This record gives sequence, C-alpha cells and structure tokens, in this order.
Amino acid sequence: MQQARRVSDWESEFEQMLHPRDYRVFAGVIDLDHWPAWGRLLFKALGGHAGDNRQWPDIDAWAEEIAHDLRAPD
Repeated sequence: MQQARRVSDWESEFEQMLHPRDYRVFAGVIDLDHWPAWGRLLFKALGGHAGDNRQWPDIDAWAEEIAHDLRAPD
C-alpha cells in the first residue's frame, strides 16, 4: 500500500510538471528466461502468456492520435 501511494504521488508530480496529453499502459515483452523457477511456475499456473505481448496496431493508433493533435492548429 505504501509503495502504491509513492507511485501515485510521483505520477501526480509528473503530470503537474509536464501536462501530458494522454497516458496509456500497453502490454510488453515477458521473457521468462530472466525469472526464477518459482516465478515461471506461478506465472504459467496463473495462465500468463510469455513472449511479445505488445499490440502494435493499438500503440501505432495512439501515436498517430497524438501526432494528429500536435499538428492541429490551436
């Protein structure tokens, strides 16, 4: 709980400083070769999918949306 609060505080400061247009979280790459054995077992037992889980069409669409907004007249 304490760690989550610190992250939230940091995000709030970040937003106030930079005024981002948008914030999204996308899936990434999961390489189980870097995980301990117990972590790999738990991950698989919970139905996780290793590999490149990025959805490039979604990422590209988000980037295009931002590019469009930046090109638009104020």
